Amino acid sequence: MKCKHCGYEIHNPEIFNIHESNCIDEQIQNGLIADPSLEDNGQGENNDGEVDYSSMTVDQLKAICKEKNLEGYSNLNKDDLITFIKENIKG
Repeated sequence: MKCKHCGYEIHNPEIFNIHESNCIDEQIQNGLIADPSLEDNGQGENNDGEVDYSSMTVDQLKAICKEKNLEGYSNLNKDDLITFIKENIKG
């Protein structure tokens, strides 16, 4: 598989998912791409002031867990990831 962000070729799907998540994070930090988790209001929140996790991909949700140094999320599906994040991240 080829990373659409940097063009690097990776054949192991698990390593590819990790690489792609890290590649996205790096490009966001360097200002090369916009943060895909941000909503139209530009603050990553919906109109109620809450983060809209349902609009994010599983990789984006896992990147949030990784960034927050959470453990025990790697095998969760999208709905369970959203619940896990809401229960473990305050504010």
